[in-house]
Amino acid sequence: MDFLWDDHRALAACSSTCREWVPTSRFHLFHSVELHNINDCVRFSALLDVPFSSGIARSVRRLSISTGLANHRLKPDRQSARYADVFRASFRPLSTMLSEVESLTLNHSDWRIIAAVYHELRQCLYHASFASKLTALHLHKVRFKDYRDFQQLLVAYPRLSILHIRSPGWSICNPISTINDSRRIRLEELAVVDAETKLALLASALSVPTFELCLRRLQWNGAFDSTEDYHALNNLLQRAAPFLQHLEISLGYFLVEETLVDALPSLAACVNLVTVYFGCDAFYDTTFMSLLLSQLRSPCLQKITFEPFRDHDRIRFRGLDGFPVDRVDKHLARLGQDYPTLSVVFLLPVGDHDPETKEGRSLVDDLGKSLTLAHAAGVNMIARFPSNSRNPDAEYPLW
Repeated sequence: MDFLWDDHRALAACSSTCREWVPTSRFHLFHSVELHNINDCVRFSALLDVPFSSGIARSVRRLSISTGLANHRLKPDRQSARYADVFRASFRPLSTMLSEVESLTLNHSDWRIIAAVYHELRQCLYHASFASKLTALHLHKVRFKDYRDFQQLLVAYPRLSILHIRSPGWSICNPISTINDSRRIRLEELAVVDAETKLALLASALSVPTFELCLRRLQWNGAFDSTEDYHALNNLLQRAAPFLQHLEISLGYFLVEETLVDALPSLAACVNLVTVYFGCDAFYDTTFMSLLLSQLRSPCLQKITFEPFRDHDRIRFRGLDGFPVDRVDKHLARLGQDYPTLSVVFLLPVGDHDPETKEGRSLVDDLGKSLTLAHAAGVNMIARFPSNSRNPDAEYPLW
């Protein structure tokens, strides 16, 4: 039955075959639970209350809850009142019955909706029965009252090592410098995807001694529009440098002014990097990426990935306009001499065109012919078209 872990219909059939098969089939059926709305929370809470389903709660390892009510036909105060009633009947019991959860995903849609029960919700999250076993926390559009609540939520899970944050929100943007808690949280993976909130403020909330940033994987995706944002990323890199193995930096539209050059982050101390990813919507100024490429000195380096134009919805065929091919070629040639096993992947958009068409083949040929120095250095370079619905994993050699 373990081989049927992703076949829910087969597992459901196994669970009704005999009693001996019930525990294993339930474990796989309820290993990952997604509650997409408040009604799902109510139904799942009722299911756990049924006597013959006592083993279901212990099977849940990954829990995803979307607790916002995006009903625009109701006024915020009425939505909040409705949410309070449902919350007390569903989510609060769930936080006490689920004791084996290792990964928690929270998705709130509107701060005004949860305001009526914010204090109760916070207490449930802080003192949930699975708090001692949770290792991964994913926050998607979660609205906090202030940075203290955000910090205290992380501290509530002593085994937390993976933190993914996407578009968080705060009513009061005043990060604090200390937390009155003796516990230490050792973060090994951090992913920040946020194009609106100031990245410097978020990094400041994680800079307190309570959080030990022993990051093996760091994803930093957002708009850099001030010196503070660059300093924030640089501080994270320096704290994580001895441990960092996988780095992904994705930037929105940005301009690097001459006054910001001294503030740009450094990879010189990241000597254990194995993979590096550079993504951007448009390279209006190539100083940032060129500087990072020139600093790569990791003897463990195996793979570099470029995604010059990430916005596949708006992109149409643009060739290599805006991509600093010459600078990239020089840096890759130097890296190819130092690291013979280095592989380079270019994730390219083709818009509405198939990569097998004239436009797609032309883009691959132009890119390959432009990277002459890297080719001479023996760098293994391929192109992929992730927006191609027919075969997104197909690889096209660049020479």
